[in-house]
Amino acid sequence: MHKNLQFVRKYPASLLLVITISVLSLIPVVQNPVPSLEITDKWAHCLMYLTLTLCIWTEYLLRNKHPQARHLALWACAAPIIMGGVLEILQATCTGGHRSGEWLDFVANTIGVLTGCAIGMLLVAILSRSRKDD
Repeated sequence: MHKNLQFVRKYPASLLLVITISVLSLIPVVQNPVPSLEITDKWAHCLMYLTLTLCIWTEYLLRNKHPQARHLALWACAAPIIMGGVLEILQATCTGGHRSGEWLDFVANTIGVLTGCAIGMLLVAILSRSRKDD
């Protein structure tokens, strides 16, 4: 229990984003028949997961003087990708036909995560150099 509370204290914004993305992914919405909005939907998926990943990296970097990029990359990349996949499966199977799980949504989620991880790794490299100079 103590470790869970510690985790919540370290990553409150990330956890709030996980909850928000999960709720937004599972609430019923009206399917839009306009094809041009399909691209907008994919950008929204990409942006949500990019924001989540950057939030995880930022909260980690604010709390750790000696960041371990490999360890964080695994969790900051793997966890959101798995979350995106699980939510797409839940949309397809547990929303009574109100939502549909789509492979392209999963791809957009993954692109957002990978972009966020690339930016996060750059931040780690920059911060590591600046902290060595201090």
